[in-house]
Amino acid sequence: MDLRYAIAFSMLPGIGCATQRMLLDYVGTPEQLFQLRHNDVVRIFGTHRDAVIHSVEHPDAVLRRADEELEFCQRHDIQILFSQDADYPQRLNREECSDCPMVLYYKGSARLNAPRTVGIVGSRRATDYGRGNVERLVRDLKEEEILVVSGLALGIDSASHRAALASQLPTVAVVAHGLEQIYPPTNRDLASRMVAQGGGVITEYPHGTKIVPGYFPARNRIIAALSDGIVVVEAAKKGGALITANIALSYNRILFAFPGRVGDTYSEGCNRIIANQKALMVENADDLLYGLNWQRKHPKQATQAALPLVLGDDEEKAFAALNKNAEAMAVETLLTATELPLPALTAALLSLELAGLVRTLPGNRYRRV
Repeated sequence: MDLRYAIAFSMLPGIGCATQRMLLDYVGTPEQLFQLRHNDVVRIFGTHRDAVIHSVEHPDAVLRRADEELEFCQRHDIQILFSQDADYPQRLNREECSDCPMVLYYKGSARLNAPRTVGIVGSRRATDYGRGNVERLVRDLKEEEILVVSGLALGIDSASHRAALASQLPTVAVVAHGLEQIYPPTNRDLASRMVAQGGGVITEYPHGTKIVPGYFPARNRIIAALSDGIVVVEAAKKGGALITANIALSYNRILFAFPGRVGDTYSEGCNRIIANQKALMVENADDLLYGLNWQRKHPKQATQAALPLVLGDDEEKAFAALNKNAEAMAVETLLTATELPLPALTAALLSLELAGLVRTLPGNRYRRV
């Protein structure tokens, strides 16, 4: 199949992705569209689609633009993925995803058809609580051979990509512009690292596409479609994360959300979709795996309830206090029980968590594993 015609097909003016897919079903291949007789073209598009009819019957301009895109992609080692090709992400070809693009531009080496994929989204104004949840979740998925998908935005998106890199998991960013640039520019190095470490960057937009605010919500459908499950880490009442969440539901994907403290601005969206039973509550990787009906590829060894010799007095005090309670304990309660200063207690709890003896829970609470 000639990619030149596939690109030209995707560039027809005024024709959305869903219509492109219906047309493709009708004509068979992109090249055949440009070989239709005038009467067939008019019958398909109608006389009100003069611009489309002109492009189909006089394709020199759109084919020239397609040639420019082909040359650009070849020069920059960018793959052109067409919906009828095996390398195209097949999750986007499912019936419920009929509005997904017919052509994608991809720079990277991650398997877009990986057996397990998880999308992680959230607020651009991420808090320490949100970033911590991302880091713990991804770190605990390190051995599970999962592709992490997000949008390269500031905040939770960036934290997701960085956590995946730290855990040596492949991670792919879906962007809302051509691949001659990276937005935001501050994430240019992050994108380069993702490509270099077995991940990638993907878009539906050819090079030279201007950055338009409306393209960012549109790209969220690709994040949702690429993912078996979507995790919302932090979200206000409105915003891109909840747009992705609603699209994921329409695509029959499993939706998860981290709960947050009542009244926190960037927990309102998560708490609402949990309360409305749109999302499964997730606190850790086990919750995610259970919700997706995935077995651990590498079951964790049971942790012995004994302190490593390297732990100091503060860690021993914190662990002893937690050991007396089956339920989670708030930091305020631990401060009273241990009589430690807050900085010392925080450091001790972190050491215990890294040792696999303590689990952090929402609301700044801790529980012995």
